[in-house]
Amino acid sequence: MVRNRGLAFHLTVSGQNMNFLSRFIQKEKLAFGRFGDDARRLIMVNLVYGLAYPFITLFSSAFVFGRSSDPVLVIYYQYGWFVGLIAGYFANGLLLRRYDIRKLFFGGMVLSIISLLGLIFFAEVKAGNVFPLGALVGLGSGLYWSNRNFLSMLTTNDENRNFFTGIEQFIIISGNVISPLILGVFFWLGEQYGWYSSQRVYEVSSLVVLLIVLLAGRVIMASNFRSPEIRWFAYWKFSGFWQKQRLLTFLVGMLESGFMIIPLLLILTLIGGEASFGFIEASSTLLSVVTIYYVGKVSRPEHRTRIILAGAVCITIAGLMVGLLYSVVGIIFLKVFQVMADPLTHSSFRATMFTSVERAAHIEKRHPYTYMMDNEYFLNGGRIAGGGVFLLLNFLGSQEIALRYSLLILAVMQFGSVYLTEYLLRSNLQFKREKLAAAVQ
Repeated sequence: MVRNRGLAFHLTVSGQNMNFLSRFIQKEKLAFGRFGDDARRLIMVNLVYGLAYPFITLFSSAFVFGRSSDPVLVIYYQYGWFVGLIAGYFANGLLLRRYDIRKLFFGGMVLSIISLLGLIFFAEVKAGNVFPLGALVGLGSGLYWSNRNFLSMLTTNDENRNFFTGIEQFIIISGNVISPLILGVFFWLGEQYGWYSSQRVYEVSSLVVLLIVLLAGRVIMASNFRSPEIRWFAYWKFSGFWQKQRLLTFLVGMLESGFMIIPLLLILTLIGGEASFGFIEASSTLLSVVTIYYVGKVSRPEHRTRIILAGAVCITIAGLMVGLLYSVVGIIFLKVFQVMADPLTHSSFRATMFTSVERAAHIEKRHPYTYMMDNEYFLNGGRIAGGGVFLLLNFLGSQEIALRYSLLILAVMQFGSVYLTEYLLRSNLQFKREKLAAAVQ
């Protein structure tokens, strides 16, 4: 009798769990129903490419540092990458007049990984090589991101952009868990048992990433993405509203530079080894995966100021911890708060930027790609300036001073982003109300 009651209880609990899981799946399907076919196809492309992206961004810099032990060369490589991104956006605007957006989207991914193969297989790591090869990687990335951002704007609207950019950040974060964890295991096995060198891990990994890129290319080529009609897109004079968006983009770019450079150099300097970098990157990133997905899902346009404020607070705490605790403990605090700050900042920023592009294009009667490209100029200008903060502290003080305080300086500046996001949010909401009123009339 007792056994039967226990079995009945077990079946009841199991049935409740299955019902909960079924309701959860149905609820998520309804949430994804906010997007059209093109947006869902773009999410699929981003999901596949998200596995390759950490290798292109994080481990390429780790490769440069591991072969040189010189943080300045890492900055040079990143500078080449930023310059290449700017050139990629401009080149893409010209090429879209003649070529299918799907081919350019796919071609950018292939160019970035082929250039990275050249760095890993053939190049000696020195200043004369890392800058031009970084520029080629950036050129391919510029073609990729210009088309990805443009299609993201076209396939979403202001109401579902928080959710869409939240999904994008969720995918990036998930890739930043899976890829570093797998690579960390292989680096650790090589270091622990001497089965192979770290160079061999980089070589094999880069070939696997190439296969992933080719798979993402198949998804792109099977899509219905259409090339926009662009006449001209390079202008210098813009409205005061867009100048505010430029400044926001510049500040976020400075912070991005800190995210790309400082944690990597701290881990490799204080702990050492690509295996440690991979494990720390993967384990810390797990903390923010679920959070950012649900923040994007339940938040609305009017919440973007609070989201970017939360990001600014988190990264300031991270900067303080690194400055006070220049140690492994400081790195742990840094990663915990960085993985919350990074997606919060970017999801709010990208959703705001897309709507600002639509508003500026409508007011100034120019093609939206004009503003996408101009935004990239200021984003990478900010990244270069952020790297300059590190170089300046390194030159005037020491490498330790640069590593301890660069991120804190960049973090404090992000409170300016909160004011700018609030200004742009109010302006964009007013624009939205005016469009609705005009449509009713």
